[in-house]
Amino acid sequence: MTTRKTFISAGILLVLFIVSIVINGASEEKENETYEHAASEVIVKEKYNRDGEHFIEFYNPNATDKEKFTAEVPQEVFVLLETDKEYLGTYTIMPDKGVRMDDIRLLNK
Repeated sequence: MTTRKTFISAGILLVLFIVSIVINGASEEKENETYEHAASEVIVKEKYNRDGEHFIEFYNPNATDKEKFTAEVPQEVFVLLETDKEYLGTYTIMPDKGVRMDDIRLLNK
């Protein structure tokens, strides 16, 4: 009888473990594989507010196409940034959500 209880208990624990893995994996937000992470010099070309949110337009001066990107930044960062200045930025280009500025710092030259 105790062997049967042991197997039943082990089976229940195994099922609970598998269910927790499936639920945890489904609930975590995973980044799309097509997201592009970049770290480069960035030049802030424009700053503006829209609906209480703060945005910057920037580009990578070393890129061949000089494509402009727009990213939302926190107000604390927004007030410190100046247009036409060079910064070191790390950002993520997400085709489904736009661009996320992960970090931006004054470039020490």
